[in-house]
Amino acid sequence: MRIPKSYEYDVYFSPGFSPWGWASWKRALAHIDWNVSDYRDFLANPSQLKAFRQIGEDLPDLLARQQSGELDDWVLPMTYSVFKNNLLTVRPTCSLIDNIGHDGSGLHCKPTELFRNDFSTAKAVHNFPQTISIDERLMRASRLAHSKSFFHRAARKGLDLILKTRRQITSQQKQTW
Repeated sequence: MRIPKSYEYDVYFSPGFSPWGWASWKRALAHIDWNVSDYRDFLANPSQLKAFRQIGEDLPDLLARQQSGELDDWVLPMTYSVFKNNLLTVRPTCSLIDNIGHDGSGLHCKPTELFRNDFSTAKAVHNFPQTISIDERLMRASRLAHSKSFFHRAARKGLDLILKTRRQITSQQKQTW
């Protein structure tokens, strides 16, 4: 996800949940409805479905697959509970996670170079926003980064190929030194 250069903070608030490097408090986890017990009511409410889709366009479909037993995923009930309870998560603007599961060994992912991380840009988190709110520029960037449209899938595949090629060249250069 591209963070606008004008965004001055090290973290941002999001209505979405990410399992990469997450942490929580025991008191917060006690409020998670792991069974999504109001799922039928949720399905009958078009405005709730639309709002949930704004966090991630595939979330309602993934939650349906999880509820039917087709998909074994604890992240979806967590994401739904964050949404249902009007909570926000805190995310860094520069990821400190290198998700090695995208090498082909991961459970719910395909091989890609997109999520490899260059830790040379990592820094300590010091600059927090003064108010707890959603920055709409970052929400748009998040929706764009996770879009399932043909154009965006093609762009991500092209970027993945560029990153893979760059890493191979860099690796070859290091070997010749």
